Amino acid sequence: MRLDTESLRTLIAVVDLGSMTRAAEQLEMSQSAVSWKIKRLEEHVGRALLIRDGHDLRPTLDGRELLVDARNIVAVHDRAVARLSTSTLTGRVRFGTNAELTASNVTELLSRFNVNHPGATIEIVSSGSDELARLLDRGKLDVATLLVTASERRSDDRTLWADELIWVSSWAWPFDEVDEVPIVSSVPQHHSYDRPLEALGRAGIDHYTAFSGSSTGAMLEAVSAGLGVAILSESWVDDNIVPWQRGNELAPVERVHQVVRAASGERREVADALVATLVADLDEPTA
Repeated sequence: MRLDTESLRTLIAVVDLGSMTRAAEQLEMSQSAVSWKIKRLEEHVGRALLIRDGHDLRPTLDGRELLVDARNIVAVHDRAVARLSTSTLTGRVRFGTNAELTASNVTELLSRFNVNHPGATIEIVSSGSDELARLLDRGKLDVATLLVTASERRSDDRTLWADELIWVSSWAWPFDEVDEVPIVSSVPQHHSYDRPLEALGRAGIDHYTAFSGSSTGAMLEAVSAGLGVAILSESWVDDNIVPWQRGNELAPVERVHQVVRAASGERREVADALVATLVADLDEPTA
């Protein structure tokens, strides 16, 4: 009898998550593929490994005993694969990240980069896109993620995603008839927001800055709490954050792009490896 490592991995996921559906999502497989792997594993060992009680899944006695060995087998397998997959790249790469990249995005991708390139080190600088672009041009950074307009994109930029920016408000605080509209803005503020703010004045809509946040999350909280209206990605619209109706009186907000940019000139392999990791982890289809 020979046990298939991926079938054991599937068994572990099903038991830990208690669901074929959730296991399929975690393993990035179809639910039918998960069911097939479990069925083949049970046929292979000649014993039932799971008790199926409606939507409830739990291991049999044989299943529990196999799980102990399965966890060890999968752990040893993954450790060996990671060791053999590890690169020999060394050196330091200076990476700039803007507020549009969430903390979880950064920690997850850098953790994966460190596993794949243990000989490399990363120095992280967090700032606004304008400042990061200046640091790149001055050679103070090797790689950075930036928010840029279409006219600012360079030929060698790698686009991760594009955002349609719109005016939004809380559904409970639409600010439809107030004389002076409170604005929720970001700090530091990207210059692509300047023109939309100027458009308020041209439309005869008086306004003032009511809240300045250092992250998108802070701005969302402020808008949700009814502190003001803001310019945010259309992807944040939900039951609570809604398009600001008076924004329809204004010119459309310019589309922005989240890109990865590397410093010009000759680059070290470790910088190219970081760019590849960013693109692989964060790239989304863009129109």
